[in-house]
Amino acid sequence: MPQRVILAETNSNQRKKELSSYTRGLIYSLYKGGISYNKISTNLNIPKSIVATTIKKHSLQIDSQILPRPRRLKILSNRNIQSLMSRVRRKPLIIYKKLALDTFNIASRSILYRALKNKDIINHPAKKRPFLLPIYT
Repeated sequence: MPQRVILAETNSNQRKKELSSYTRGLIYSLYKGGISYNKISTNLNIPKSIVATTIKKHSLQIDSQILPRPRRLKILSNRNIQSLMSRVRRKPLIIYKKLALDTFNIASRSILYRALKNKDIINHPAKKRPFLLPIYT
């Protein structure tokens, strides 16, 4: 029976770095020179999928600069957040449902919570509390 080969340990948790602008330009110039994806990936020791996406996105890049990564779109604008903050400061016991109605139902409870948390209003009551009787005040 043949002896087993011990493979080198790999760290799969390590994040991959982005390609430099020089490497991206090199990939694109090799592709324009008539070299296939497979040959480019083996020569540069880069996965074929990265070579393909680099060539595909080259037309979108300006001077081979790194494109900004997509991020979550803001649902509430700065003006909406300011009006939300003024409402919460005027009525500290207002509930999230009424706040959502004030924002024309464009924001859910979690979005309102996140907006208030970013403005350091963490313990907003956001639920109806019973009124105190006059004898207890």
